[in-house]
Amino acid sequence: MTETSPATPADPRGESAHAFATTTLSAMASRPRGGPPWLEARRAEAASRFDATGFPGSNDEAFRFTELSRVLRVPYTPLSGRRVPSPLDGLAVRRVRIDNGRVDADGLGDGAGLEVRRVSEVLAHEPGLLEPYLARLAASDNGLVAQNTALFEDGVLVVARARGKAGPLHLAFSGAAGSPAFATPRVVIVVERGSQLEVVESHASDGDYLESSVTEVFVGEGAHVDHVRVELGSERAAALATVAVRQERDSRYRSQVVSFGGKLARVDLRVELAEPGAECSLDGLFLADGRTLLDHHTRVVHASPRCTSRQRYKGIADGHGVGVFDGTVVVQSGASGTEAHQENRNLLLSNDAVVHAKPHLEIDTDDVRCSHGATVGRLDPEQLFYLRSRGIDASVARSLLTYAFAREVVSAVNRADLRKVLEELVATRLPSGRAAKELA
Repeated sequence: MTETSPATPADPRGESAHAFATTTLSAMASRPRGGPPWLEARRAEAASRFDATGFPGSNDEAFRFTELSRVLRVPYTPLSGRRVPSPLDGLAVRRVRIDNGRVDADGLGDGAGLEVRRVSEVLAHEPGLLEPYLARLAASDNGLVAQNTALFEDGVLVVARARGKAGPLHLAFSGAAGSPAFATPRVVIVVERGSQLEVVESHASDGDYLESSVTEVFVGEGAHVDHVRVELGSERAAALATVAVRQERDSRYRSQVVSFGGKLARVDLRVELAEPGAECSLDGLFLADGRTLLDHHTRVVHASPRCTSRQRYKGIADGHGVGVFDGTVVVQSGASGTEAHQENRNLLLSNDAVVHAKPHLEIDTDDVRCSHGATVGRLDPEQLFYLRSRGIDASVARSLLTYAFAREVVSAVNRADLRKVLEELVATRLPSGRAAKELA
């Protein structure tokens, strides 16, 4: 890492010359050394990257609509805090708790074809197990990933064993702070050849809390993964997540990301279809209200022939809420037989709400079937008139149409108990939502 004074972090844009950048550089400089040489090399590379660029700024195209300044100017320090209850805590599945970046012992172990271990323990005793995976997919190409790679202390390693159905597993992340604080948890998921895994992530936070997380998912040949992520931040909390996925031949990866709140919540989902026959399905939904900023970024790279990707993202913005969908599909040279479809639909419920929609394709080969599109609109006045003519209250009618718009994504969740919780969460965030849910 280049020697840089913590008081004057190197940043050509000047965007990250604030207290949190200073804290990050100081933490990198004082972090205890140790661990296997390969990890130290990857940490050093990440620290050098952050030292040179700092956090992403408004000049970065991928962050043009994401006002990181609203959370990065807060003087965070490493976290010690309490757990925040989550509406998903009652799911009848194996649960591992990650509170304030620290992994609880309950739920760890090896059984039913699924091994779940602390990253810190694996690095201390069997570091070779993580060398092929840790920091391999999520390169330190921006300050957020670099920060996590350089500073993470713990996380979860999940291994689904070959030729079996593993899970379901609930990774329950939680964080709260009385004073500004942050955590950098790391997750590595390895789904071996022919295995199946169902994993749910919930991220609940409160107070001036920032969770900057990185998840890497390796999907082996013929393996299937069903991955649901739910963001449940409070109006002062922030979550900045990177999820990187690599798929081998004939594998299937299904992602569903639902964001309900947070001062700023961003999920950057990157999928590489690395071998022929791989298929991914990405669904998302955000409900931005008040002054929240909810951001869904996707990047799907078709790097091999005969792969398929489908994306369906929907957004609802009310009050002064801001929503972002930025989706990219890249079809590389030689990836013939590609089929890629991308759909983004958004609903504005107030005059002050804003949605930025930016779907696009980058195609560098022939013999492909690709489509993309985005809409931003309001509730249909004819549908509202029809419901009002049937004696339904105006507020209930508006919420009924909004609930139906959101339910298209939520109803695709496979688990009935999780689907029920998500439907209730949607209803509670709409005026007269429970009445609308009864009528739906």
